[in-house]
Amino acid sequence: MAANPQARLPEDALVWTFGRAELDDLRHELRVDGHPVAIESKPFVLLRLLLQRAGETLTKDELIEAVWPGRVVTDGVLAKCVTKLRSALGDDDQNVIKTVHGYGYRLAVVVTSRSAAAANAWSPGVGEALPGRPHWLFVRELAGGGFGRVWVAEHAKTRERRVFKFAGDSAGLHALKREITLYRLLNDSLGDRARVVHIIDWNLDEPPYFVESEFLPDGNLAEWCQRRGGLAAVPRERRIEIVARIADALAAAHSVGVLHKDLKPANVLLVGAGEDCPDVRLVDFGSGRALEPERLATLGITHLGLTDTRAGGDSTSGTPYYLAPELVAGKAATVRADMYALGVVLYQFVIGDFRAPLAPGWERDIDDELLREDIAAAADVDPRRRLGDAAEFARRLRALPERHARRAHERAGAAELERQQQQLARWRASRRWLLALCAVLAGAALAVGTLYLREQRAAAVQRDVNSFLNDDLLAAADPYASQSSDLRVRDVLDRARAAVGQRFAGRPAEEIAIRTTLGNSFRGIGDYAEARRQFAQALALAAANGDARSAQALGLRRAIADIDVLDTHYDDAAKGYAALLADVAARGGADADAALEIKLAQAHLEVRRGHYEAAAEALVGLLPRVRVRSGARSDAALAALTDLGQAYHNTAKFDQAEAAYHEVYDARRARFGETHSATLEILQDLAQLERSRDALEKAAAIEQTVVAGRQKTFGREHAETLNALNELASIYQDQKRFDLAEPLFREVLGVRERTLGERHEHTRNSMNNLGLLLKLEGRTDEAESLYRRVLAIETELLGADDLQVLILKHNLAGLERERGRYEEAEALHRDVIKRATASLAAERPERGLFLSGLARTLQAQKRYPESAATFADARTILVAAYGTTHARVVKLDEMRAAMYREWGRPLPAQ
Repeated sequence: MAANPQARLPEDALVWTFGRAELDDLRHELRVDGHPVAIESKPFVLLRLLLQRAGETLTKDELIEAVWPGRVVTDGVLAKCVTKLRSALGDDDQNVIKTVHGYGYRLAVVVTSRSAAAANAWSPGVGEALPGRPHWLFVRELAGGGFGRVWVAEHAKTRERRVFKFAGDSAGLHALKREITLYRLLNDSLGDRARVVHIIDWNLDEPPYFVESEFLPDGNLAEWCQRRGGLAAVPRERRIEIVARIADALAAAHSVGVLHKDLKPANVLLVGAGEDCPDVRLVDFGSGRALEPERLATLGITHLGLTDTRAGGDSTSGTPYYLAPELVAGKAATVRADMYALGVVLYQFVIGDFRAPLAPGWERDIDDELLREDIAAAADVDPRRRLGDAAEFARRLRALPERHARRAHERAGAAELERQQQQLARWRASRRWLLALCAVLAGAALAVGTLYLREQRAAAVQRDVNSFLNDDLLAAADPYASQSSDLRVRDVLDRARAAVGQRFAGRPAEEIAIRTTLGNSFRGIGDYAEARRQFAQALALAAANGDARSAQALGLRRAIADIDVLDTHYDDAAKGYAALLADVAARGGADADAALEIKLAQAHLEVRRGHYEAAAEALVGLLPRVRVRSGARSDAALAALTDLGQAYHNTAKFDQAEAAYHEVYDARRARFGETHSATLEILQDLAQLERSRDALEKAAAIEQTVVAGRQKTFGREHAETLNALNELASIYQDQKRFDLAEPLFREVLGVRERTLGERHEHTRNSMNNLGLLLKLEGRTDEAESLYRRVLAIETELLGADDLQVLILKHNLAGLERERGRYEEAEALHRDVIKRATASLAAERPERGLFLSGLARTLQAQKRYPESAATFADARTILVAAYGTTHARVVKLDEMRAAMYREWGRPLPAQ
């Protein structure tokens, strides 16, 4: 019979003795001269088959079928396996395993065997002594124990108690070895920080095999709760703190690369249960895993139990309630699998029932929205969206009171803003745009008053600001008073700007508040220059009032830096943020939140500048802190996650980008609804992602939804609607629906030139887009005129090495090639490639696109060998970024194949 190396050994496992060696089926262990010898899984199976049929000559075909069932394996693989087996046995002279040349192999020594399972027939009983330890008497059996039986034993003289876990079969012995190894790794790496039950001794030499550990009289979590009248009888705050302590213990294990894989209440023991909130110790790492096995060698620890002879991924030996879905599916375990179990434990602790599974609809059982968010973050079905840091989980639980206070404050502010909006709506329903503006002004002024001024001044300032809004601003907007029926938002803001200095003369606090509000309003309509002036005037008033380093002044400086980002003054913004960060650091630890906000703004700036790798690195480090401070679904966390998604998107990490975008979309849709501007904003990011993936029909459908929603809310000429129209036109262009794309591009460019001017980033972008479309339509004269116009502006504003400038120059080179101006085209291509090589990471796909453009220009000049080499370099970069099936790679392959046909040479194999 052929042996199956994946099957569990039979219950009547044997210990085989032959020559100087023994093979123990139960322990999966080879011993030579009484010492364990490492042996791989295939040589182990081969040796066992030879032992079963000792003295027989087994053919090569028999051995190959037994050891590699169903696979095509050469004789050389078998010979290598035999060589490894002989090395393990010390059989250099081939006296144990004989080669029968041209036929097979034979075991040539006498073999005897005895039952390995007989030793396991032994079973402890109360009052009996542990074999080999006559002073240790068994007291009681404990529940659980993973792969084996667990007993408490007491020393007959000292009355000290210990816990002994026994191996009931080969899997149990393997688990004992694994537990010993992982305990040593945890203990040697962490010392006192290892929140695990201490292992004192073990016996793996002869049956009964066991691990001896300390006895903790307070028992496990389930027992502790039962003694207090059940889990629900323990105060919720104490329950949550216990889960936080479990998370601390898990975080310590994860920090040295150890997974538990069977986290549950029965595997959490307590220390100091007489206290209000006892400490915890993790136990039973028999299913665990070492993610960094090289640590073992560094610490001089033998890999006992960590070399699994089974094929496939991780086992699903954990408890079903707590088992992560990916483990059930047979995928490898990560720290996120432990986090899933921790999320289930939190759910059970909150509802007060250890027997409750995390089934669909579990959210209805949790009355605390923040705890719902925490459980969802830890126990998400998709491990990519699941929280991956146990320490962060503990911090979130301990910050619940502060998080509740922040959430309540946010809602109170939102409610006040809503109240003001409703009041204004009743007063002048026919002027929706004006009322929305005034609501923004009132809300922003309220925020300025409450955030920056002392409490006793805030109410007075608010009264004055409200009076200004009602008596000056709204009165001026009345069509009877103004004798105008088409007063624009800009007109209202200009009147407010003209009136504020006189109205608040001698009252700097009030003037600062309203100028800050006006600055935000001008920013909202896209007039960044006027917004900057309003913020600067407010800052000057604060400085004149002796508040140059106050929180208010820092906020105004931050607003100016943010405007610089929007207005593409990136260097000024970078300097502003750096100076702010230095000033905040000088203020001390009390401004840690302010420092975090500035670092997030710096990361956003890196995204805007196209420094996506740097932005992603910064955001991955900042996001956990933002989520702890503000909550996983706070505005700050979602903004940072959006930036991270854009950084991933622009570095071709599409799956990571999609996960980030969807998390933001789900949160905004749940909070605001389908048609809110914030929801539509992230929906547009998803449309752009689908466009990058070449799923153009899907991208167009999403973008049409965005256009309709924004036009309904903002009107046709609003900046947000124009952005959506521009993106929809680009998708139509990719679909070669030029008749639909061109009128949209021209409409957007016309509005932007009229309202923003030709030097604005958005206007330049529109010129570039229309130029590319004209080129694709064959209208090269019009296209070149636009390209050269915008290239001159962008080079002046951004510098010759900026990615946007390089892309535009690349497009211009392609246009020159199509016009037959090959020398000029080649010069442009080579300049772009030189600058991109110096400024972009090697894996950036843009470098591949730039090279493909040069390859086409070389082909047009019939310089085929150079073109072929350049095409090959371009393909290497694009395949690494996108894979072989992406539309850009497919298109490049088509161009490359056409070049080889033109050359008259066969296309080399990929």
